[in-house]
Amino acid sequence: MLLWFDALTPKQALILDSIAQFFETKGHKTLFTTRSYDYTISTLDRLKREYTVIGQHGGGDLGQKLIRSTERMSKLTEYLLGLPEQPSLLVSLSSPDANRVAFGLAIPSICLNDAPHAVAVGKLCFSLATKLVITEAISPEKYLRLGATQDKIVQFSGIDEVGWLKDFKPDKNVLTDLGIAETDHFAVLRTEESNASYYRSYLKKQGLSMDQTPLISLIRAILDNFDIKLIVFPRYEKQKNQLEDEFGSKIIIPPKSIDTQSLMSFSDLVVTGGGTMGREAALLGTPTICYFPKYLDVEAYLSKIGLPLYHLRDFSKVVPRAMEILSQNMDSKQKTDELIKGLETPLDGVIKALRGTSLEYLLDQI
Repeated sequence: MLLWFDALTPKQALILDSIAQFFETKGHKTLFTTRSYDYTISTLDRLKREYTVIGQHGGGDLGQKLIRSTERMSKLTEYLLGLPEQPSLLVSLSSPDANRVAFGLAIPSICLNDAPHAVAVGKLCFSLATKLVITEAISPEKYLRLGATQDKIVQFSGIDEVGWLKDFKPDKNVLTDLGIAETDHFAVLRTEESNASYYRSYLKKQGLSMDQTPLISLIRAILDNFDIKLIVFPRYEKQKNQLEDEFGSKIIIPPKSIDTQSLMSFSDLVVTGGGTMGREAALLGTPTICYFPKYLDVEAYLSKIGLPLYHLRDFSKVVPRAMEILSQNMDSKQKTDELIKGLETPLDGVIKALRGTSLEYLLDQI
């Protein structure tokens, strides 16, 4: 059987790759589609995944988002109809384009999601999906408000990032690739989703520039006070240009996807405007600051179970907290191996979702 995976972000590439590997061991064929966005394509390259690029991100403009989405749905439909075999199942992390196409072509779909704050995505996906797989860290009620029904929801006892970190072993080669010595101290920074509508309102409320990533003020403070290296991952070309214009060779911006999990496991601090890298770093025992503007259930869950994750929605608190962390003993890391072993993965959720359905045969060896 053919299983279709639509990966729209680097995180999605990592999760869907780990799920696809399971089904490949069962003898199934897999098909990956993606779009031109962020480090997604280079992540798939690093994973040695074959894929087809269809469409692109619409940017921050609502009209362009709609145009790019409708274009992508049309191209996805034509692509699938041109295949010698139609997929038996779609698995995605809430891809509106893929879920709409799957629904229209009567392809069953499993939708994974840990971001009910993304209201538009939820409304476009949850009602169309055959099953919705979510973490127990988030109340199902948040999904019911967005069109999901109770019979569709399947929960697993863990978080998405455990899917590729459960048996993870860090590789020091990533340091060599970036010109970092094993004795060097360094921090990893990830910019925010500045094209998202919730970020525009957040920046305005915080009194921050609408045209400049707030990480610039943090980078200045770190460079002024500490002799450490900074590895920065921008999301958009505009952010990359700002950072290069401001700091030049004082910071390191990787040109393509690298083994960020290994990198963060060796770093002294991670600061991110999103969720994924922060959760990864915390699971690896690295002190992490997340400045995502909305309350995140998963971050609260990780903090509650004792991981070093600090969610500071007020950016004015980020710089002093980062200074405090970097002033402490930077050679001590929290041990998290045993904690990770006790958590379920998204794959566990997908398997639960297939049990007792007409698709349960996909779990059998061919």
